[in-house]
Amino acid sequence: MVLVRILLLTAGAGMVVAACGLPAPTGGGAVPSAPGTSVPLDPPGQPPEDGAVPDLAAACGLVPLDWPVGDLDAAFDSFEGDIEELVDDAARVEFDLSQATRWSVVEETSTELLLFGQPDSSITGEAHYRYAQFELVAGDWRAASWGGCRIEVTAEGFGIATFELNPDNPPDASDTTLHVLATERSCASGQVPSGREVVPVVVETSDAVEIIVLVESPVGGQDCQGNPAFPLTVELDGPLGNRMIRDAALYPVEDRPWPPPPANPVLSVYTAGDAPIRGTANVVAWDGDSSGALLFQGERWATDPTWFGSFEGDYYPTTITGFVTKCASETGCEEECEGAACDALPRLAPECSMSYTPTPGEETTMTITFTGTTCTIGVDTNPVG
Repeated sequence: MVLVRILLLTAGAGMVVAACGLPAPTGGGAVPSAPGTSVPLDPPGQPPEDGAVPDLAAACGLVPLDWPVGDLDAAFDSFEGDIEELVDDAARVEFDLSQATRWSVVEETSTELLLFGQPDSSITGEAHYRYAQFELVAGDWRAASWGGCRIEVTAEGFGIATFELNPDNPPDASDTTLHVLATERSCASGQVPSGREVVPVVVETSDAVEIIVLVESPVGGQDCQGNPAFPLTVELDGPLGNRMIRDAALYPVEDRPWPPPPANPVLSVYTAGDAPIRGTANVVAWDGDSSGALLFQGERWATDPTWFGSFEGDYYPTTITGFVTKCASETGCEEECEGAACDALPRLAPECSMSYTPTPGEETTMTITFTGTTCTIGVDTNPVG
């Protein structure tokens, strides 16, 4: 039997994807005067001694690191204590200790402690680095700041942009110029960096071209609604040949193969419409290799389209179902159900469902709309990327 778990979403527990800046980086140096041209590093992987590019460092959240990133286990001393003892009950649920199991001491004083967490070697896929900052308050250690982080290049006065190869001007082995589409990661009010310096730093070796795109930081406060991509040309010292192109602004570096492999299909689900009456809930469930369900109680419903789930990878939901169910006055709404128990939940509205068959390279968006007690599902399919 398939166990369907219903996740309760509260008004204060939204999921937001935004590109935000890192703490002020350290380092300095002269900035190249000709943005849009490459700056080869000699020897490979090390900044030149003449200061042709800003001094590069790295950071993971609050944790400063050297660049190039070396042996992370040797960067700091191991934390010998029990991190769970530092987290009080109020923060324990939010502070997910499972994401990192090896902790190191970045900075320690009599009243402050900053830790850096690395994933256990058994964890596969993207590295789940973490940081945790604690303060001693009234004789007790309290978690002050924590979270997951990516290791990013930093340079004084600059943020970074990640890039994809421009499909309208793809690379060729004979090319000495690469055409990319770069996207600034720092908050920039959704604007391209017009009037700000953009400096591609290029490390060329016999088997790879590694590119770090630096973007001059914007002045003043910025909104974080995400930034559009902008075209950028990068000059090489010689023909590309069969060398791999890599985005080195993040660590581990990311390959940019061409032609790109088919992207994983992505399913995003949105909700819209009127909230159900008090004492009922909207339930959206799916079956397949990765089954599950989401439940929205009436007082938590949003009248504007609201993203609540995006699924990609090796397993995808294959059937989406939406209905309104009654919640017991004593126990509230069901938090999980199994097999026939899910089917037995009382429906207060007509049920709507749709099968989803993932196709590599496609992104499917489903909008589940409730109008009164009527449920409809709209589908929009677009290429990924």
